Parts: sequence; structure tokens; C-alpha cells
Amino acid sequence: MICSVNFYHIDVNLPFYAVKVLSRCVKDYVNGLTFILNCMIIGRIMKHLYLVLVMLVLLPGLRGQETGHTIKKDPDIASPAATIDQLSWIAGHWKGEAFGGVTEEIWTPPLGSSMMGAFKLSHGDKIAFYELCIIREVDTTVLLQLRHFNEDLKGWEEKNETVDFPLVKLGKDIVYFDQFTFQRINNNEMHLYVVINNNDDEGPQEVKFVYNRIK
Repeated sequence: MICSVNFYHIDVNLPFYAVKVLSRCVKDYVNGLTFILNCMIIGRIMKHLYLVLVMLVLLPGLRGQETGHTIKKDPDIASPAATIDQLSWIAGHWKGEAFGGVTEEIWTPPLGSSMMGAFKLSHGDKIAFYELCIIREVDTTVLLQLRHFNEDLKGWEEKNETVDFPLVKLGKDIVYFDQFTFQRINNNEMHLYVVINNNDDEGPQEVKFVYNRIK
């Protein structure tokens, strides 16, 4: 009788214990899965936070940056301090090729807190246009300004209008004006990079001028 009762008791409670154990296993599985999912979510959040942090660190140095060799000035950032004497290496008589023709520039040494320059583009015996340029000290920085002229010296700009290129950055043997860069390769070679705003579907294009000093 005792054996019969114990056997009966075991048979009755076995499913209950099995369900209880299974329930606990399922609960542990769910808890484990939840933990893994939470870790994955936290990991993804941390990854995004890391990327945001990296961008916040790098963004100040990248503001206004352009591809290629020119920099577009951020209007919210003032031009750095500079003097005209720091650009004295630009002075000289330079000659090169661009726009399918011959280009020529002449820059005077610093005098009176400024430098004066003249540019000419010719195609064979024809003059495409001239430029009269200056780099001058303004407050604590320097500013590049120019005007365009036809071969008969009729100006492109209005009477009191100039094309201005504020200083963006000044380094050793290189000066970045707003989308206009001078780079000294050596004492007899200089490269210029200028962004030209074409009125076509291609948009702004960076043009390179390779100049050699005329002695």
C-alpha cells in the first residue's frame, strides 16, 4: 500500500516539477536573451555616441574644408592674423599655362603694407582678359582683392566693386584665401589653385596654375 501510494504520488507530481523546471529554464533563457539584446542595444548606442564624439572633435578642424587644394571660408570664423611680409615669396614674374593659353603674373614685393599684382591670359596674339590684383593688410590680417578687364581695359565689375578673397589659413610656403591658394614649390616654381564658378551643370571647378619664375 505504501509503495502504491508513493508511486502514485510521484506520478502525479512529476508533470508539475517538469513544468516548473521548464518554466524556470524558459525564464532564464528569456532573461539571458534580454541581457544579450540589451548588450547589443547598448553597444550600438555606444558606437553611435563614439562616432558623434569623434565628429565633435574633428568638426572644428573640418569646417569650411573643400576637397582638393582650396578651402572655402566659413563666414562665422574670422580670418587669422597675418602680415604682408609673410607673403613676400609670392613676389616675382611668373609664367605658365591654363585655360588653353599662356598665363602671366607679376607681383611686386611688399611695400606700404600691400603687394600689387597683374595677371594676363593670352591665346596666341589675342588677350582673353587681364586682372589687377592686390594683397593688403586689413586690421590684423591680409585680404586678396582683384578686378577683371577686357583687352581694352573695360572692366567686368562695377565701378566700386571688387572680387574679395579673405584669408582662411596661412602655413609655411602656402597661403589659403577663400577658394584661392598660393603654394611655393621652390624659389622658381609656384602653384595656384582657384575655384571657378562656371555657369553650367558641372558647378564650381578647381583650376590649377603651374608657374615658373621668369628671371
